[in-house]
Amino acid sequence: MNRLETSTLFWSRMRSSWTKALRLIRIIAGGGGTPIILGITIIAFSFGYNQLLAWLPESFPLAPVLAVMIGLFLTHHRIRTWIKPTDAVFLLPLEPHMGRYFRASLLYTGAVKLLHLGVIMSILYPLYRANLGTLGTYVVTCFLLAGVLLLNLVQEWQATRLTVNSDAGDLRLWKICRFGLNLLLAYDALASEWWFVLLPLTALAIWCWQGFHLIPQAPYPWQRLSRLEQETLARYYAIANWFVDMPRYKRPFRQRKWLIRLVNRLIRDDAVYPYLYWRTLVRQSDLLAMFARLLAWVILLSFCVPHPWVITLLTLLGNWMFTVQLRNIEHAAHYPVLFKLMPRPASERSQALQQIARLLSTAFASLIALVGLLVGWLDGKGLVIYLIINGAAILFFSRTKR
Repeated sequence: MNRLETSTLFWSRMRSSWTKALRLIRIIAGGGGTPIILGITIIAFSFGYNQLLAWLPESFPLAPVLAVMIGLFLTHHRIRTWIKPTDAVFLLPLEPHMGRYFRASLLYTGAVKLLHLGVIMSILYPLYRANLGTLGTYVVTCFLLAGVLLLNLVQEWQATRLTVNSDAGDLRLWKICRFGLNLLLAYDALASEWWFVLLPLTALAIWCWQGFHLIPQAPYPWQRLSRLEQETLARYYAIANWFVDMPRYKRPFRQRKWLIRLVNRLIRDDAVYPYLYWRTLVRQSDLLAMFARLLAWVILLSFCVPHPWVITLLTLLGNWMFTVQLRNIEHAAHYPVLFKLMPRPASERSQALQQIARLLSTAFASLIALVGLLVGWLDGKGLVIYLIINGAAILFFSRTKR
């Protein structure tokens, strides 16, 4: 492979990845439950968004809230490189010619991030028109933020390159400062303070220019690029795993030391399967993140449609989705071969899984009920109905087998 073919390698990997992704999307879209869940989410979001626009007072500090959201989006980037673990060996001789490969990576990531920005700004447009500005100023703001996004993308790549000879703490401080500048710039743009926009914009531009002089010519951070790519793929596969079974998907391994210490204290030494399942749940699965996302999803939709029956049904749906995915921790891929040879009855496995499902489902329903009581969604009668229906469902879901 010569210098001209390194960019071709990137586009080839990109096409191969998208072919697999589109095949997976077709499978998910063909599932019976996906259109229903998607339809419920869109309808509830639209209804809640209209309610928010009708409720929003003119004195509400909308610009700072939107600035925080946009600032976070502008600062955090995951650059898709499709670098594989073996590339540190096989592509190392081509390292002097890999510039074209990574330029193609930046072009692709920039195009995708601009598309994301367009979707986000389209959603935020009604809020902006409510009490911030006109269509003309919003269009100018969108173009300005698009340029700042590309500037931040270049700086993110510079920070990635600098990991080979810089301290991790310095790079984190760099990112925090970048977020501060993005926050200030987004606020000034949303508030139409155009002269004040020049200060953070100039600082970001100078910072980016200086970064080019700090980047080493070689080597590339192959291990870090490979790890970031594996984490990105793991995140996409985790989302797909909500809808289709993916037993061959390799979950990332996370330490989470404080949670492991908690498991070691709460689980008895002779409780073999509960101990193994809890450790798998904490360290080698995406189920905890899924638990948090489902909880946030149910609470958000409950804000949109704050009716006791709707909240009860949403909680049932969220608990069912989580319980179905929880069974993935039984897969043998998580454990060594000797796991199957353990002199333990098979009933202990199902009992351990039922205990975990019952505990987490109860916590899920209890947290939503607590939010409902604090906000006022659930009154006395609604709470009783909620507890009876969800209690029966938790017992049923935790005992249901494949």
